Amino acid sequence: MAITLDLLGVWTTALFIVMIWSLFLVRDNPFFRFAESTTVGISLAYLLVFSGKYVYDLTLTPLIKGDVLQLIPLVIGLLVFARTGIGKSTRYAWVSKIPIAVVVGVGVGLSMRGEVELNLLTQIRGLSMPLIGGPFTPLDNLISIILAVSILAYFTFTRQQKGPWGRLTKIGRYSLMAVLGLEFANVAFGRFSWFAQQILLIIHALGLH
Repeated sequence: MAITLDLLGVWTTALFIVMIWSLFLVRDNPFFRFAESTTVGISLAYLLVFSGKYVYDLTLTPLIKGDVLQLIPLVIGLLVFARTGIGKSTRYAWVSKIPIAVVVGVGVGLSMRGEVELNLLTQIRGLSMPLIGGPFTPLDNLISIILAVSILAYFTFTRQQKGPWGRLTKIGRYSLMAVLGLEFANVAFGRFSWFAQQILLIIHALGLH
């Protein structure tokens, strides 16, 4: 059987999977540490090259073409290295907090905008539907609205959960448990599917398929 690059890649992947699993099947061993160090090293090298190309394409190239505004992100990015010290002095290490603050601030602002759109406005639009109708039965929309209202009632902590309100919040609690259970089952089945794919890859590498 001729050894091709694809077959060599399959063998290498299967070998690394077995070496990683050896931590759980046996204990800490040199094979696991080799696979771990190799994986981390390759990932960091790829990240370094990709980041360098990203900076070159989006900052240095436009700067060379005369886009002076690209100096702003370039300077802010270079300020991160102030933490390592200028020469042997760490006097200006505090300057590195500026780019961190910019990145965190912009990230929080963008994520908050996305969260409002995704988890608030989209949910409100999803509940803006007629009571009668649905993809499966005529009562699907009504059930969805009742469950959404009951879950919101469950998280209303300014009112005691007694009487009719208590019964509504109990429906919300059970609904929430059902949703979280389904999500956990979905994640578990996804992990099992991934595990089965690794087993099949090893079997393929051994030529047992």
